[in-house]
This record gives sequence, C-alpha cells and structure tokens, in this order.
Amino acid sequence: MKTLFLFLLLCTPAMARIGETRAQCEARYGPSLKLRSDGDTSVHERAGLQIQCIYFDGKCESIRFSKLVEPRADAVPLTEAEVKTLMEASSGGRPWTLSSSDEATHFRAWECGTLSAMYSGNITHELIISTAAHHQRLKDKAAAVEAAKGKGSLKDF
Repeated sequence: MKTLFLFLLLCTPAMARIGETRAQCEARYGPSLKLRSDGDTSVHERAGLQIQCIYFDGKCESIRFSKLVEPRADAVPLTEAEVKTLMEASSGGRPWTLSSSDEATHFRAWECGTLSAMYSGNITHELIISTAAHHQRLKDKAAAVEAAKGKGSLKDF
C-alpha cells in the first residue's frame, strides 16, 4: 500500500498543467502561436482547442481552454467530458468541488485546494483554471487601477 501511495504521489506532479514552465507548456501544447509582448501570455492550439497560458515568475498560473471555431462562427461549447478531463488533468487527479452554478447562464465554478475553475457556457464557452495567487494579483491590479483613477482627475479642482 505504501508503494502505491508513493507511486501516485510521485506521478501526480507530472500530470499537472498549472505550475509548468513555458517550455513544458510548449512541449505539451505545441509551439506558441502568439506571445504577448510582455511575455506573460502564450497561445497554443492542440486537439481542436485554443489554449492560453498566463505565466508569473516563469510558471503557468492560469490556463484558458476554448474550442477552435471558424472566423465569425459562434463559440462552440466544451462537453461535460472535456471539462472534466481538462480539470482533472490540471489538478493532478485531485477532486473538484462545485462552488457555484447558474443554470440560466450555464456558468459553473469549482475549487480544488488552491486552484479554481470557471466554465462560462453561455457565450464564450471557456474553461479557465487558475491559482489563488493569480486571482489575488488580478484583484490587486484592479484595486491599483481604481485608486489611480482618482489621482490626476479634475473632480477635486
């Protein structure tokens, strides 16, 4: 039993997608088709999916999956099986817990340790898997932008 546990423990990180370097993401998803000028975001295409990876300190901390569609075509939803497979692969097989669901908009959110996943099934049909640290950086950035709005404005003239 100990041997099985040790084997699973050692194999789990190899399945993880969050936390991989750009080189590991390129080995997994193919060469980057687009790289944002700041170098923090790469876009790949594999198996009929567009994969956008966001990096911080050289490690992937957010991945966005969507199906490739023809130009001017409506977004195509991911199937339940595709969402489940992508989430399980990104969590190293650890279970996800549904934290929010809205049937009217086909939105669902899950949590798995320090990871979160959101599926927007109404318009964009994207699955986004991110770390808690990524979400905190987004909140901090939004707060800084909001604070900067008040500076330099004419409202206190």
